[in-house]
Amino acid sequence: MIASLLTAARLCGALVSLYGAETGDARACRAGVIAAAVAHEWPPELIAAIAYGESRFDPRVVNPRTHVWGAMQVSTRQRDRSEWAGYVAGVRKLREARRYCGGTRWLCVLAGYRSGPAGVRGRWYRGPRAVLRRAATIHNAMAPRVVAGASV
Repeated sequence: MIASLLTAARLCGALVSLYGAETGDARACRAGVIAAAVAHEWPPELIAAIAYGESRFDPRVVNPRTHVWGAMQVSTRQRDRSEWAGYVAGVRKLREARRYCGGTRWLCVLAGYRSGPAGVRGRWYRGPRAVLRRAATIHNAMAPRVVAGASV
């Protein structure tokens, strides 16, 4: 419990420092807290990287062409279209993509998330590589900072 709260706080700080000027501090921090809470077996910075790339953390976004919705741009039949439900549906979609790949090979899973089985078969990895770079940037921003000359 404490570890997940610390992760949420670190992710919130990282997202605000990286994207707060563009998305607003409150939206970036809320995205970090929700991503850390729903991530389960996934790195929370990966969930946040997907949400930023898909919607800039905006849970109200609906694609007019495909009708996918929420921060992680998912398509479900569920009636609950809350911000939380959008992230939960995105994590569920990642699990489905992992089944296409037979394990957690990140490029494959992200290609499956983005394009379904066709993305896996076609090895459509350009978009997934960008997500992995963004997740690495967020991960690095989450690292504790040591101030030179500070006494412990």
